[in-house]
Amino acid sequence: MDVITFGESMVLFGPDSSGPLRYVQNFNKYIVGAGDGFAAGFLSGMLNKLDLRGCSEHANGVGAMAVLVKGDMEGYPNNEQVMAFIGKAKIIER
Repeated sequence: MDVITFGESMVLFGPDSSGPLRYVQNFNKYIVGAGDGFAAGFLSGMLNKLDLRGCSEHANGVGAMAVLVKGDMEGYPNNEQVMAFIGKAKIIER
């Protein structure tokens, strides 16, 4: 399996690939941490036994959230936050 990122978009290639996945546009010039976040999100998806598409969506979400704030790691979400960000769960604020 090969996962290749191209800046603000993601392309997935591999035996289980069903084509391009979700496009996440980067509106922030502070892109530090996006690649590390993508890798961490993909590995997190694998550890949570997500399928290839789920791992890629999870990775895109973490990478996108990393660049929403300034800093190297301040934007990294926890699992609940990233699942809500990619539309797979709801966060209930109390």
